[in-house]
Amino acid sequence: MRRHGDDEATSPSHRRLRAIGKHLTTATPRLTTANTSSSPSPSEDEFLKKLLESIRRVGVSDGRGVGFACASQISLLPFVIYTAIAVCCSLIFHIFTSPLRRANNDSLLPYVWLQACPGGSSGNRVAIGWNCNLDLIVNGPETFKQVGLEAPALGAAKDHDFLKNKTDLMETFQFYFDQSAAAERSLLEASLASKIVEGATKVPEHTFFTGGNAALMASRLVMEGCEVSLGGPVGPRLAAMLESPKLRHAPSKGVKEDVHIILEYSPGEEWGGSKASRGNRFILNEGTNEGISRFDGMEAHLGSLSSFSPDLLIVTGINIAESQPTDFRTKRIMDIATSLRQVPESTPIHLELASFAEDSFLKDVVAHLFGCADSTGLNEQELADLYESMGGSYTHGFDRDDATGQRVKNVPSVAAVSFMLAFVLNTCKTGARENGSRKIARIHFHCLAYHIVAEDKALSLKKWLVAIFACPRFSRLNLTFPGLFFFE
Repeated sequence: MRRHGDDEATSPSHRRLRAIGKHLTTATPRLTTANTSSSPSPSEDEFLKKLLESIRRVGVSDGRGVGFACASQISLLPFVIYTAIAVCCSLIFHIFTSPLRRANNDSLLPYVWLQACPGGSSGNRVAIGWNCNLDLIVNGPETFKQVGLEAPALGAAKDHDFLKNKTDLMETFQFYFDQSAAAERSLLEASLASKIVEGATKVPEHTFFTGGNAALMASRLVMEGCEVSLGGPVGPRLAAMLESPKLRHAPSKGVKEDVHIILEYSPGEEWGGSKASRGNRFILNEGTNEGISRFDGMEAHLGSLSSFSPDLLIVTGINIAESQPTDFRTKRIMDIATSLRQVPESTPIHLELASFAEDSFLKDVVAHLFGCADSTGLNEQELADLYESMGGSYTHGFDRDDATGQRVKNVPSVAAVSFMLAFVLNTCKTGARENGSRKIARIHFHCLAYHIVAEDKALSLKKWLVAIFACPRFSRLNLTFPGLFFFE
């Protein structure tokens, strides 16, 4: 308590000011210097008296007032700055995402896709091709039991690029089952493929479904309100599944329907002495016997785009040609590149990758098609294959097991994936392209644990903010790690 008669030199306010003034005179001597002449500086007492008088002139006269004045000058300024930044960020978020709050479920996905496309678009017309087939979805181990196929001996699991017989099939299935990893291979023995289809239909819980990335994406885009032009062989049964006034495709009469066998398994399921750590699938196609492996209908589909005028073109199913002879598939890849170069540059092109068995074929795809597309999509296995085929090495503190989720509970290392995405984008940016004037400037990485969208920094920030904030809403999923990265 202040006693009557205490002067300013011994009052609480003066003692508090003395401490503050001592700090100020030590830290910033210019505050105590009236000018740059050689005259002596005011004494500490004189400085504190002048400071007190100044505070009193603005209406602060006691110790509590002095404490508040000094504290406000020290701590309120950062608080005001942080508050201003937060308000600005909230305003930017509101502006960028206001269309998402206005959009309904039928219009949200095309809005996001078209906002995210380099160059921009004004409609919701999407062209997509060319792998269309029927999927026969069934439990893998149960199907093998039905057909009488047994797991290989312990330690005999092995990856084969192409499955020429039942031994290749069972060794390759076991190889990916042990890792709980997805894969797709061509079964070249037609009689064995037919036997598996027959056995799969006898498993109680089997189902036929729309198959092939092109047909699946087309079906989903139609649900979201897009008009879709679907290219590829669409048979009568698949046509009935896809029937919609918003979807167009070539006539289905007389078209042979390709059937892919989707051999699924659940977490904890056992086969060949291994237990699956997560659910996944192993896909069998019939290789050279399929029309989609020859890209049937590709030229006719691309030739019709001038009348359809799409806002986006999606290319998928390239991997199915892998079972064809090398000369044939290389020629078809070059045919695709020639056709894509005719697509106006105002129409964005997305190239969706899949599982490749041969590194040489993947290199052909990169050499001939990466210069004809703006964007690509892949999973962890496909990213590792692409990274290696483009010259990437595991000398940066991670290895393939980190990148593909084999080391930590099937979750690919975010650091490893991010590094590899940056490497691919930079290689696409600086490397020579044999065909086309485009470049891959966006990659959508997807795995079971999280998704990452990586893009060239030169593209629009607004479009990707819109896309990122919309993803959980239109997918109706709780993404573990929705990420957006920009690279120089």
